[in-house]
Amino acid sequence: EGAAAGVGLDMEQHEGERHGFRVVAVAEEAVSTREVLRAGDLLLAVNGERLAGRDEAALKQLMAGEPESSVELTVIRDDKSAAMAAEAAARARGQVSKQSFAVRRIKGAPGERVGLGLTLHREEEGGQPVIRVADIDPEAACAGHVRVGDVLVALDGVPLDSMQLDAIFEQVRGEPESEVVVTVERDALSRQMHADAAGKAEGNPEESDQPTCVIS
Repeated sequence: EGAAAGVGLDMEQHEGERHGFRVVAVAEEAVSTREVLRAGDLLLAVNGERLAGRDEAALKQLMAGEPESSVELTVIRDDKSAAMAAEAAARARGQVSKQSFAVRRIKGAPGERVGLGLTLHREEEGGQPVIRVADIDPEAACAGHVRVGDVLVALDGVPLDSMQLDAIFEQVRGEPESEVVVTVERDALSRQMHADAAGKAEGNPEESDQPTCVIS
């Protein structure tokens, strides 16, 4: 049971420049809490009462109240918040495996800069940008390795979370049929998307209204 179990929070005391309590996890059944808080958030005050110098018992007392009553929380999101949210999202997506493949870019004219033949969706998961493979050119060399649903995490060992979208385009493009190392993660959603794509292979896939960037 966490320090603020009354509102569905598992928390740990945080000492540093800002004194408060760090959200470790939000209970699945705490629907209203999950709408506004996520793992990694730093709680600084409850109903205007600062938490600096207070222990877990004091926090529980401040959180106490009638069932379904409201409480005002003051929180901030910092670098650690983002990292913890990403880890929580990965756990929620299910078991994650990471694989790297050395693949060749698509064919093209000499001197032309070409990509891998992938269609990508940029999404937000756990407050973090995630690049998922939405479609693959069946003629592309990477088609035997990368799968629909894979999360693209690195190119030639360079993590994509440190790159802007235009930098990703530059990193993936190169001489026709030249080699690039692609690192992907596969989670529960990856496997479901792969299965759905395989089931639609004989028909026409449904169109998506999500923003799409195409690397080809």
